[in-house]
Amino acid sequence: MRAAALTLALLAPVALGCERAREAPAPAPPLLTVEFAGCAAVRAGPICELPRDRTVRLWIQAPRDAVVTVAAGGAAAPARGAEVQGGVLARVRVEDGAPAVIVTAARGGAAATFRLDVDAPEPVPELERAEALRQAGRFDEAEAQLEPLGRDPRPAVRSQARRKLARIARARGQAARAVELLVDAIREDRADGRVSDEFKDRFTLAYIRVQVEHRLDDARRELDALLPLAPAYPEGRAIAHYFRGLAAAEAADLRATLRLFREAAEHTARLGIDDYRRDAVERMAQTLGALGRNGEAVALFRELEAGLPADTDPCRRALLLNNAGWFALRAASTDAADGATPDPAPLFEEALALSQRPCVEPIDRAHVLINLALALVERGQPGEAARRLAEARRAPAPPSPRVEAWRLLLEGRIALASGRPAQALPWFDRLSRLAQDAAFPEAQFEGALGRAEAEDALGRAAAGASYARAEALLAAWSRSVPLGEGRDTFLGRFERCARLHVDFVLREARLAPGAAARAAEVARRSRARLLSSLDWADRVAALAPDARARWEAAVAAYRGARAALDGGTAADWGLPKERHAAAVAARAAEHARLRSALDDALAGLQLGSGAEPPPPADGELVLVYHPVRDGWAGFAVTAAGARAVALGAVDPRAAPERLGARLLDPFAEEIGRARRVRFAAYGPLDRIDLHALPHAGQPLLARVPVAYGLDLPPRPAAQPSPRSAVVVGDPRGDLPAARAEAAARAGDLARRGWAVAHLEGQAATHDAVRAAVERPGVSLLHYAGHGVFEGRDGWRSGLPLAGGGWLTVGDILALARVPPVVVLSGCDTARTAELARAEGLGLAQAFAAAGASAVVAAARPVRDALAAELMAALYGGRAGAAPELPGARLFLDDVPAALRDVELTLLRAAPDGDWTSFRAIVR
Repeated sequence: MRAAALTLALLAPVALGCERAREAPAPAPPLLTVEFAGCAAVRAGPICELPRDRTVRLWIQAPRDAVVTVAAGGAAAPARGAEVQGGVLARVRVEDGAPAVIVTAARGGAAATFRLDVDAPEPVPELERAEALRQAGRFDEAEAQLEPLGRDPRPAVRSQARRKLARIARARGQAARAVELLVDAIREDRADGRVSDEFKDRFTLAYIRVQVEHRLDDARRELDALLPLAPAYPEGRAIAHYFRGLAAAEAADLRATLRLFREAAEHTARLGIDDYRRDAVERMAQTLGALGRNGEAVALFRELEAGLPADTDPCRRALLLNNAGWFALRAASTDAADGATPDPAPLFEEALALSQRPCVEPIDRAHVLINLALALVERGQPGEAARRLAEARRAPAPPSPRVEAWRLLLEGRIALASGRPAQALPWFDRLSRLAQDAAFPEAQFEGALGRAEAEDALGRAAAGASYARAEALLAAWSRSVPLGEGRDTFLGRFERCARLHVDFVLREARLAPGAAARAAEVARRSRARLLSSLDWADRVAALAPDARARWEAAVAAYRGARAALDGGTAADWGLPKERHAAAVAARAAEHARLRSALDDALAGLQLGSGAEPPPPADGELVLVYHPVRDGWAGFAVTAAGARAVALGAVDPRAAPERLGARLLDPFAEEIGRARRVRFAAYGPLDRIDLHALPHAGQPLLARVPVAYGLDLPPRPAAQPSPRSAVVVGDPRGDLPAARAEAAARAGDLARRGWAVAHLEGQAATHDAVRAAVERPGVSLLHYAGHGVFEGRDGWRSGLPLAGGGWLTVGDILALARVPPVVVLSGCDTARTAELARAEGLGLAQAFAAAGASAVVAAARPVRDALAAELMAALYGGRAGAAPELPGARLFLDDVPAALRDVELTLLRAAPDGDWTSFRAIVR
């Protein structure tokens, strides 16, 4: 009873507490983000000094159901403006006497507030007059106005005067004087809390460090010093991405360059900083041109030109024309150029005419002259190029490693084009030394290639080693190109190096025994460069413990984020239309971020492409095709040696009969002796159904089994695997034929005593498929469903899985292990990018790079009925293999031979059918 009474006595106060707990909690204020720009200056606080028109720009982001108002001295009014990146870019005029701009977001009785204090700046007429004189090029008069102001008692006036004096010194080529003035100004800025002035001064100092002194670490330190101030100055934080991009571009780190300029364009657009947005987009276009993405670069330049205001400063237009010409020059010098690429010389001529104005600095005028001279060399006018080069030497530009590098390159190119290769050699050697000291990868490559061409023209055997050095430098440089952003087209830009190298060794083959085999090896390395940079699995074990731990942590983070990303996809479909679109966009952005993270992790491994391509097996013939100086060369490589043939011009679009005669007939003797043919064809020839070309009156496949090799180094022989398979069927539930095919194949395997993990429909989630494939001892993966090829480099390709998930190229490369044999019964699973100049990346290629020995996949879309018929025959076993017996290995022992038997059966049954769409791809 006491216990009961005690309980009753305690219930009263507890009940009161429960009543209070049942009261509705206070509503949470909505999330409000505000960034500001357009102030004449920003002081610590932050305090915005208003411009003359008293108008500032605000980027406001709040939930759509929140009521957002802005008060700038009067009554609060709804925030209105252009929608930009999920927010509103509003232009707000501050009334006289208003102490602050206040933004409020209210929802459900709760509100969030942002306050920006404002102030009226003190005008300094002397500074305004001096700036007008500076912009007019009247430097002496401007300095006379500014020198006394550099000793003014007001810190803000002193720092502004020193900044303008520094810009005059920079324009006169007095970099050391400019640096001295800026360092003094920065000290004053920090002491006086002039946040925006410190940003501007450090930006100018970083520019000098990058463009004039090539002291990139010092430039980064100047920018890093701004990080603590960034929250008080969103405008400077946005612009900082641009200057970091300049440093990355100078270091030829294309991975960071593209990312930083994209971020700069995005952040400056959000705040309406139009000048820097245009600069960032212009640099993006240049970077795309460097990656061989000419169509996109041309489109961006045309968009920039069309968007320039009518009153654009002629000097700004001169810089745009110079940069557009530089892109066109790069594109025109490669086979990657297309009809959309303009002639660079007229662009440089126009830029040169505009650059006579005083607002164009001498270093920029020197750039234009050197670029114009390079264009004239490419056009075959070395004499006129030499005249322009002499003019560039007379330009009063400060010493710059970059300008000097391109001048040396130009001297060497002019000598070569004038038929003086011996005189070209010292120029290229000086270029190589300067480029190595200054860490210019492109100039290092050009110096090595120039030396090789000069030695080749002189008939020296040393040219071979110089070509090899140039190719090694290119391979290392290419690893700075982010995957999914054009590594294949980047390599295509420099195809000329491999062409000349193969051509040189091919000419040696007439004189030196074994040279044909060396030329074939050069060609195979060239075409495998992209995929060999992804072949990491066997090399991770050789890493130092700390490097391996970093790699494993990066992969674990990627895998965890990928699983979470696909895990939330199914829930998107229950969202309202506008929220669903936002969720899809956010998911796409996260996919891009994860791709970048995995690419960065791969870059950290520092994988090379120096491994030997796999040698021919006993009885195997490797047919290699590669472009050379004039047309194409072919190589027949066997265990006994190699033979080379000059093929002349080859049109990949020619009729099969002509292609068979051009590509196969010269090697009829070797084909007749071969027990298997493995093709190693470069670029456009790799996309031809070489196994179906006619030879000796019938398709080549009728004579011999055919495989398509990726020229990746051989893996150590694996221990015999147990009979274990993973079969995935119709993960999205929209391909009944694929579901039936998967069930039939799983049944085939089970009847032969295999352990089968059969994942069908909704069971085939990202996590389930990955876990099943990575299980030790799995010998075979069979996927029946959609295949999707998308994205530059094929990086966005994937196999759709249940719940809206995917198994992407990145996911495949991050698998801990893959089965030795993979069958992809889906459209486009062996497809690579049309623009890929060497061996491209697709789903099948990713599985091979991740470790699969053989992959059966389709190079294009296939009909369900054809796929089902081919797979049924493939799993029926080869003739004489007694597949009904327990323990039969089916087609795993010799995938190309088994696929040959099946495709010939289809050919006999339906000669007009697409029996050639599937191919056997081997490492």
